[in-house]
Amino acid sequence: VEGPLDTLKIDLFGKGIGVRAVGLSTNSMSEEQLWLISEAAANFDSVVFIMDQKKSGLGIVDSMRMRSEVSSIPNSRIMPVPLGKKDAGEFTPSEAITATDMLLKDLS
Repeated sequence: VEGPLDTLKIDLFGKGIGVRAVGLSTNSMSEEQLWLISEAAANFDSVVFIMDQKKSGLGIVDSMRMRSEVSSIPNSRIMPVPLGKKDAGEFTPSEAITATDMLLKDLS
């Protein structure tokens, strides 16, 4: 996920079912972030990047760039924010629980 509120909501409401979150704090990754996530990926069944929903042309370019950056990370994928929200920070607590549950079901 991108921002701190997105990260907190997914991590708080997802950790009980094995979903953990880190925030990139941007819509692209530095080489250091890519390396760290690549190293950490070995400890997880899947690594999922949930990008904020941006309707602009720039959002499409960001998404394409992110796909290229994460393609080297094993078991990784990019998914849209569930429930039609712009970002995970918009989730209510019950929506955050539903979203993390949906995430796990999509990965199975």
